[in-house]
Amino acid sequence: MKIEKKDPGRTFICPVCGGTLGKRNLPDAKGVIDLEHPFDHYYNEEEDHIMDEPHNLMAVIEAEFDGSKKCTAFCVVQVYPG
Repeated sequence: MKIEKKDPGRTFICPVCGGTLGKRNLPDAKGVIDLEHPFDHYYNEEEDHIMDEPHNLMAVIEAEFDGSKKCTAFCVVQVYPG
């Protein structure tokens, strides 16, 4: 898959502190397309209550977008300890 950079010279300013957001801070194509998303397992589905000891997990997610940048498909592919 070829990733095309639409506007590589564009600068973003942090709306909280006013600092410049550069390459190290902004999301990259891998982080957006090959999504790895941290989340907490806090709810016991079988017993229908919040867990006493929640734990961190990571999910690998595949997503597809149409020409207007709307998500058209979303799938959790794998879950592993965070």
